[in-house]
Amino acid sequence: MIENKIHIVSTRKIEADLKQMASEKNIIISDFDFLNYEYIQSQDIINLLSDNTAPLIFSSQHAVKAILQLLTKNNLQLKSKSCYTIEGVTENLALKNGFTILGSAKDSNLLANKIIEQKRDRLIFCCGNIRLNNLKDILIKNKIELLELEVYKKTLTPHKLHNNFDGIMFFSPSQIDSFLKTNSLSIDTPSFCIGNTTANYLKSKNHLNFIISKNQSVKSVIETAIIYFLTEE
Repeated sequence: MIENKIHIVSTRKIEADLKQMASEKNIIISDFDFLNYEYIQSQDIINLLSDNTAPLIFSSQHAVKAILQLLTKNNLQLKSKSCYTIEGVTENLALKNGFTILGSAKDSNLLANKIIEQKRDRLIFCCGNIRLNNLKDILIKNKIELLELEVYKKTLTPHKLHNNFDGIMFFSPSQIDSFLKTNSLSIDTPSFCIGNTTANYLKSKNHLNFIISKNQSVKSVIETAIIYFLTEE
């Protein structure tokens, strides 16, 4: 058991039971939403999806939620609910809502490679307005037609932190950008990342001490932080 309290910042809000799990190990989580999400309702999106049979790509749970909201509000049925998705929360949400998973992977690069292996010729990438281009670049390089369909809008909502902290949790590259707009991060501060894409982006900011969670879930990131600080005791 850690004798002194450890203070960790989360760049997204954390469920009460997960904060309690950390608290039982003397780890206090201060959580802030460094991003805001708005799901897009557009007739152009409706028209495209109503006639679509190409597989969808989901790299974020918010893309799945945006599509589900659009289908519900417009009483729309997809001709095909096949998709590729990032493992973890995003994949589970898609499965729960009737999508057929053609392939999943831990990050966008691995997912793109899986799509290439299956020799798909056309896909629709359901995405936000702020995104990395690695998946797109890999698929286009391999002559796969990709339509990027913006189904949600992501806005940076920076918070200025005034207290010291022992570690920080990042769940997307955009959260890193939002955090760094109003805060600095020491290169050796333990930074817990939900996956390779987020960790690599943090590395590109010249950060040296990042730890990647075993699974792509908020709980796994918190468990990774707990194990790290218990080991450091």
